[in-house]
Amino acid sequence: MKNKTKAKLIVIAVFIILALFCIALTFYLYAMNDLRKLNITKEAHASFSNTYLVATSNVITPERIKKNTDLLDYCLWDESRDDMSKIGLQGEIGALQYKQKTWDWFGDKYNFDGDIHNRQDQIDLFHIAVAGGDGYHWTCWLKYYGLLKDTN
Repeated sequence: MKNKTKAKLIVIAVFIILALFCIALTFYLYAMNDLRKLNITKEAHASFSNTYLVATSNVITPERIKKNTDLLDYCLWDESRDDMSKIGLQGEIGALQYKQKTWDWFGDKYNFDGDIHNRQDQIDLFHIAVAGGDGYHWTCWLKYYGLLKDTN
């Protein structure tokens, strides 16, 4: 009797361990699939993480909001060909392809009261967000810094 109970407990324990392993493996594969979709290498991801940590560890000051015109020009072209009338596949709006939800979130985060349909407001919030460490929300930023393969 004791051996049967012991055997049942072992089978249950093995089953639980296998189930936990399968769950962990599923999460790992989903994470790796997301990275593969972005064409990000592990080295680039580590570089991005370090860049992000450095960028977010500083307070945003007017000096930090540098007008990186090369990055801005690249993103304006990459996101919409600098077309304010462009509407993206997921409802992104304007030259820098903000989603309304992201625009509102950045507006709250950076205390920015602008109009999503105004080109200069989009550019101003872009510079503020990049200075605040949120540039990675744009695929053009990832491409500009070599963290994502440019397919254009």
